[in-house]
Amino acid sequence: MAGNVRYQIFVSSTYTDLFPVRRKVTEHILSMNHIPAGMEMFSASGREQWKTIQKAIDNSDYYVLIIGERYGSISEEDGISFTEKEFDYARQRNIPTLCFLPGDSFTTTKDKRESDPLKVQMLENFKNKVS
Repeated sequence: MAGNVRYQIFVSSTYTDLFPVRRKVTEHILSMNHIPAGMEMFSASGREQWKTIQKAIDNSDYYVLIIGERYGSISEEDGISFTEKEFDYARQRNIPTLCFLPGDSFTTTKDKRESDPLKVQMLENFKNKVS
């Protein structure tokens, strides 16, 4: 029966600044009887962790991206954030994506914003790519 289908949904974002949002999205996914997946289940650093992330994305039916005002941890391997790397990978795998970007009225506290000028520019480039 179609009503019994459970989808795995990979949730991607920077972690510390968007933790409350990720938690709400995860709770909502669970309330719809689907399966959330995301970086909370593993550390986003190093080659082995990246393989685990790839496998989780490969096993997901959908990919949800939430962008705030941080660019995130940068992968030493390719010089982009793990969040952007996950997005690129999901797109390469043709996984249906749903992306949420901050609107013009979105504001947050200073400690949740990117302060490094290079990362600020990388975040803007990433937002443009997603748009």
